[in-house]
Amino acid sequence: MRSISTRIPDELRVEGRYAIIGVGGIGTWIAIALALSCTPRSCTITLIDSDVVEVENMNRLPIPFTFALDRVYKVDAVAWYIQQVRPDVKVFGIPTKINTLDDLVSLRTMQSVNMVIETTDSPMIEKIVKRFAYGMRLPLISAKYDGLRGSIEYISEVITSQPDTWDLEIRTGYSVFPSTPIVPMFIASLVVAIIASSDLYKYLYIDIDLKNLRMEVRKVE
Repeated sequence: MRSISTRIPDELRVEGRYAIIGVGGIGTWIAIALALSCTPRSCTITLIDSDVVEVENMNRLPIPFTFALDRVYKVDAVAWYIQQVRPDVKVFGIPTKINTLDDLVSLRTMQSVNMVIETTDSPMIEKIVKRFAYGMRLPLISAKYDGLRGSIEYISEVITSQPDTWDLEIRTGYSVFPSTPIVPMFIASLVVAIIASSDLYKYLYIDIDLKNLRMEVRKVE
């Protein structure tokens, strides 16, 4: 097998151990974009989601021949695809549901991650993940999408406010169905760019309005 090119500028290097919680219409795109952008042999990605591939969600999963994966856990389907296109990236799927903070803490792999990426549509899970990242002093990216609008929130490990005081700006459900893949693809690209340059920010919030072709950025450097 031919080796993957390693001619990557230092400012674009993506290295580390990442956990992606929520592998749906946006988490899948982020997982694949992150894997494709990783510096060769320098990344480990853990995927956490209890859902399975089925007809109702196939339109949001950018995985070839998805119908052959019907009723397969999403984490296993995405992990399989990443292993085909980037065999040098270590990827693990954990098909479990996060209901409490202890559910995250008890996962051994979460004790060694460098960054947490949360993409669920549950305010409860978002708050749990934020509390986990805060307690472990880990940088966190929370990415959301509802069909026409999307958002990305980056919170560095130096933020000292309590997670319970953070506003939950999550939008639940999809306002458009079938939902366009344009926004999650764009969000995934932005997430990887934020990961590559995360040392430049303490806090970053990006709001994306596809309907009005508008993007608003708030940041603390």
